[in-house]
Amino acid sequence: MSSLKTKIDSDEIELFREFAKVYRFAAPEWKERGDGELVIAKSDKFTRVLLHREGTGKLACNFPIYELKVEQMGTSAKAVTIACMDYSESGDKAVPTVFAFRFKEEDLAKKFIKLVGEQEKNSDKNVKQSNKEQSDDIKKEENKDSDIVEEIKKKE
Repeated sequence: MSSLKTKIDSDEIELFREFAKVYRFAAPEWKERGDGELVIAKSDKFTRVLLHREGTGKLACNFPIYELKVEQMGTSAKAVTIACMDYSESGDKAVPTVFAFRFKEEDLAKKFIKLVGEQEKNSDKNVKQSNKEQSDDIKKEENKDSDIVEEIKKKE
């Protein structure tokens, strides 16, 4: 195995880092996408899951933890499936994707599911707060615009 590590941005903190194999569902079967260190990284804006392939360093998955579905995969206690909007292929365009991650141990799969669930709850709060802040900013701008219109009317 190479010593290539999945890198995160300088403004992110690492919440989880474990070796996993990643598969992508392409009907009617699962296709191996690679293996490497699966990371959950958190910034002030969002939390994401990413994995760079061992050896090549190519991004195998990169998706925010928001409005997704994560669960144990069928009868395998070491595997997890997750339906998400992935950015690994295009960078700026999200693609609906279903991934499966297979860990070395059952405990790692459970830990991953738990962390993703916790971060999704936090992301819902952050999105609601962000939407409220944006709404407040828009109202402030509208009030400024109204004040400017009133000043113009007074001058006329």
